[in-house]
Amino acid sequence: MKKSIFIIITVLLIFNPYTVYAKHTHQTQSQTASISISLDDLKDDGQYQYNGLKWKSKLKDVKKKIPYTLKPLKYENLSANYKEQVYVANETFNLQGQNAILKLQFVDGELSQFLYAFHLGETYDEWFETQCDNLRQLYGEETSWNINYSSITKMKSQTYRWDLGDTTLQLIMMTGETINPSATLGIAEF
Repeated sequence: MKKSIFIIITVLLIFNPYTVYAKHTHQTQSQTASISISLDDLKDDGQYQYNGLKWKSKLKDVKKKIPYTLKPLKYENLSANYKEQVYVANETFNLQGQNAILKLQFVDGELSQFLYAFHLGETYDEWFETQCDNLRQLYGEETSWNINYSSITKMKSQTYRWDLGDTTLQLIMMTGETINPSATLGIAEF
């Protein structure tokens, strides 16, 4: 159930990345360099982690440990009882020629998920397959994979997942007639 929730949250965040990515790119146009993403830095202490951050860390502790500027991402029309807050790093990141933004999710004030959201270019299929191969070399065969296509929305999603203990690493790509190709690379505790 919790794995499904992670996938659903990631899919919800993947539809917003284009807007967030466009705003973020516009805001950081003066920055010419991006921070390189290393796929082999996603595991620590026998589980998937980001930058050695412990799951359930508080926002103030995360801000002390990472050298990035985090800004809250505002969602409209959420109930007052909604306990999730997403923060976006002001910096731009890059994985083998594709730029990304970094999002950190906190539930009840505790770190629960991180992901890179990519707005992909023309060679998105090749890039995605290369990243899947790189993750397999680092973390072994995926625990599961799934390809879905909706004839209603004319969208295709490809999900590859690696589970380790009570953590998961996922690489997801969305393509379709009405959207630009995008991908997320994320990890979460479940």
